[in-house]
Amino acid sequence: GQFSSILKFGPQDYPSNYGARYWDVGFGLSAVVPGDSLLGGNHVSVEWLQPVHTDVNGYQLDRDGALSATWSYKF
Repeated sequence: GQFSSILKFGPQDYPSNYGARYWDVGFGLSAVVPGDSLLGGNHVSVEWLQPVHTDVNGYQLDRDGALSATWSYKF
């Protein structure tokens, strides 16, 4: 093999594995409960993010779809 005086221990030592270009498509829904009732002031939202195209540099993990859900209360 080739002798190198620099030891490579982790991902930070392989700069060719950094960076990528991603194309994602997202779809989301949001709902607000108006009024002064018991549920009034609640806000719920859900979003799905789906990767469409990935162009990575070097070796990187593959990405899957992601589900995000939030709930907030305004008083």
